[in-house]
Amino acid sequence: PNFNEVTMSLSFVKSAVLSSTDGVSHNTEQSIDNPETTSLRKSTSHKPLFEQLRANKEAEDEKYEELQRQMRGTRALDEEDVAHLDAVERMREERDLEVK
Repeated sequence: PNFNEVTMSLSFVKSAVLSSTDGVSHNTEQSIDNPETTSLRKSTSHKPLFEQLRANKEAEDEKYEELQRQMRGTRALDEEDVAHLDAVERMREERDLEVK
């Protein structure tokens, strides 16, 4: 794809200005309030990244466990089922031999 066609998924919005009162460190922060930063503050979670990742992992694990529970619900073939399938296979082989 052409570089001009690629849309960046990450966009950074300036939401505060750091300033220095002592000339050495940036010890004061002044928030910038505009429609863009206000909407971002409302839509973003205030959880730390670790908490967000843990929640995502737990949701993914739950989906996986649900799938595993559904698969465990299927039962294996018992001896009667195997005997029936063997009989069907034998009948199919005998029919194929008669056709030849």
